[in-house]
Amino acid sequence: MRAKTLLTLYLLAILALAAALLFAAAAQKSFWEDEAFTAIFAQKDTSELLEGLSWDVHPPLYLLLVNQWGKVFGFDELGLRSFSILWSLAALLLAYKLARDLFGESVALLAVALLALNPLLLMYGFNARYYAMAAFLALAMAWAALRFQRPGQFGFLLLYLLSSVAFLYLLFAAFLVIAAANLWWLARWLIQKQERSAGALALWLAAQAAVVGLYWPGLQILQTVGGRFGELAQVSSWPLEIAKRGGYYAFVSAVGETLSPLNPL
Repeated sequence: MRAKTLLTLYLLAILALAAALLFAAAAQKSFWEDEAFTAIFAQKDTSELLEGLSWDVHPPLYLLLVNQWGKVFGFDELGLRSFSILWSLAALLLAYKLARDLFGESVALLAVALLALNPLLLMYGFNARYYAMAAFLALAMAWAALRFQRPGQFGFLLLYLLSSVAFLYLLFAAFLVIAAANLWWLARWLIQKQERSAGALALWLAAQAAVVGLYWPGLQILQTVGGRFGELAQVSSWPLEIAKRGGYYAFVSAVGETLSPLNPL
């Protein structure tokens, strides 16, 4: 009982420290370009958000959720960023659970502390963007997939299904994460000969089919966004266009969002 109490206190202390650092970072900076986009469009009506998919490059889930969050907590920096901070803290808990199940308690305790103090988390974990929620959903998928492989843990397949579908409606690139999760799960299923079961494999494959079925309406969103990017085919010089876009994103990632002396640029 004492060990359990100490563990709870340790995790609470880590979460409190992470929350304090994230809120402190969130209070120091105003919105940057993409966050300003969130603040502007999150205040629109739900019908406007769904009708205006052509101006975004992501599915609508994040904006729909932050639209409701902002109505309660405000659409200013701390109001919108607090939504991401909540997901970051939840991601820390899932990181602990995943590391514990993979590598044991000691590694998990170290992992959650390192993640809470990770500079990337402190730079992006509070952003009024989908980043923190995406991290949570990716960890939820991985943890649920791992637990499902254990005997009698079939309920975790539902968590995997829900987190996968939510991830797809949050970010198109979730396809890559789901593909990686499937390769990882199938590799572990093949390696663990003693616990391997045809029934578990059948359920896993059925879950993937269910993910595709539940995401079917999202394919129309993907088509809409794809049509927008089809306009790039009309550029006069592909190499020049790729160089311009690559240079811009390299600058934003390497300078605009770091502690570089050039950060004011």
